[in-house]
Amino acid sequence: MAVSFAQKLEAEFKNALNKKINSSRFLEGVKAMGVKSIEIIRKRAAKGIDVDGFAFDKYSKNYPKQKQRAIAKGKNSGEYAATKVLDWMRSSGQLFRDFTYKVGKTRQPRDGEFRMDFTIDIKQGSRKKAEGLMKKRKFWGIATKGNQRFSEQKQLIDAFKKGAGINGTGRIK
Repeated sequence: MAVSFAQKLEAEFKNALNKKINSSRFLEGVKAMGVKSIEIIRKRAAKGIDVDGFAFDKYSKNYPKQKQRAIAKGKNSGEYAATKVLDWMRSSGQLFRDFTYKVGKTRQPRDGEFRMDFTIDIKQGSRKKAEGLMKKRKFWGIATKGNQRFSEQKQLIDAFKKGAGINGTGRIK
């Protein structure tokens, strides 16, 4: 029976975690994964790619004109605000600013088992908008299919390792 890439990745991850890491370093690693998750979602959505690796549906006929007028009037300002019509999922930038994460119960590995609990979320003020957008543009989450999945998982593991102070990136040794 062949071992999948994901199974190898998980085994290597557990192996690395079984090495002594103190609780605060472990927690810092989990926080780093939360931050990286948000970054991955923002970058992917800004490129117009959904969580499964497919291009977003095209904008409605009138939306590019509306967005261009808002940009020209300077209504869009602040971090993540659109500067051109093709800045996917961004107009004012508020939705991207409202992406957040929280760390729940997290415990250090014991006997090869570990638990990391972090949630990526959208602040209450933008939740309704995000739910509406998700009907046409499935942007939220970390990829679970195809090559995009492996890239995003690797980025999360690298973020954990860096945050936890485990040397190296990519393959966990």
